[in-house]
Amino acid sequence: TPVGALVAAPKYADVLGPGTHGCTMGGNPLCAAAGVATMKLIHDQGLLEAARTKGAAIVDAVTSAGISKVKQVRGKGLMIGIELDCPGKEVYSACLERGLIVNCTQDTVVRLAPPLIVSEDDLHQGLEILIEVLKAG
Repeated sequence: TPVGALVAAPKYADVLGPGTHGCTMGGNPLCAAAGVATMKLIHDQGLLEAARTKGAAIVDAVTSAGISKVKQVRGKGLMIGIELDCPGKEVYSACLERGLIVNCTQDTVVRLAPPLIVSEDDLHQGLEILIEVLKAG
């Protein structure tokens, strides 16, 4: 991996002495510059705040749709899990047929992970498809 990061709470970070968390290919200047440029872009374009706002809108839209098969909607930013009371494979397939890519994990959890740069229009269109599929049979 050209760029990586490790974040740990202080009580765990104290266990890591100098050099114990390095890697063979670490320290590549080009990769470091690309990583810094990426973080600057994420910051300058407000992508993290946008992810929080858009993620909350997804959770709210699915929760407020009143779909009986939805047991729980949870997430952080744009990584959303929708727990169903039935297998999610059919929801996955129906969404895919309509052009919406989702994932099914743990048999009953539909996972959404739109890109940080998802537009409001694409988000709205995706939510329409998802809610339509969840409400169907």
